[in-house]
Amino acid sequence: MCYCVFLASDQPLPIRQIPEGQQGFRAWTLRANHPVQQWFSKPYIVEFGSTTGCACALYFQLNFEMELEETPEFSEDLTPEMWKAWVEEYELKKQALCEYFNYLQTALAESDLEWYCCWDGDWDIPPIRREAKTLASLSGEPDFQKDYPLECGLFIDYQKK
Repeated sequence: MCYCVFLASDQPLPIRQIPEGQQGFRAWTLRANHPVQQWFSKPYIVEFGSTTGCACALYFQLNFEMELEETPEFSEDLTPEMWKAWVEEYELKKQALCEYFNYLQTALAESDLEWYCCWDGDWDIPPIRREAKTLASLSGEPDFQKDYPLECGLFIDYQKK
């Protein structure tokens, strides 16, 4: 299953398109009458996607092996081509998370937000846990040392103050 991540605001949120054939973070307006709308009190809702098409790549953790500048020893189980592909995928996911984090920071600087994560297709299932966070919780750079909060059923009220 894939993660679905939604963000709602009292004012329109920016749309982020990706040119066809390219990968990265994107945000699009939620279609009218989408079942997940029932959980939001704010009228403007976007859904997020990433290098995987869905929001799954936003569940990113720092991988120290990928961060090393030295090249690993290659074998039949780890060819140079495999390593290159893994590094490229890792860097795309890391970049998508940075763009997503920046999007949240910018949106929260403008308005209070509501954020919700669920499994794809589980839009009718109500939030099971609620948290309140402030703009300060998004200050600085994303903390790649911990799981970024993609948790199905988690609803976050972000307050800009």
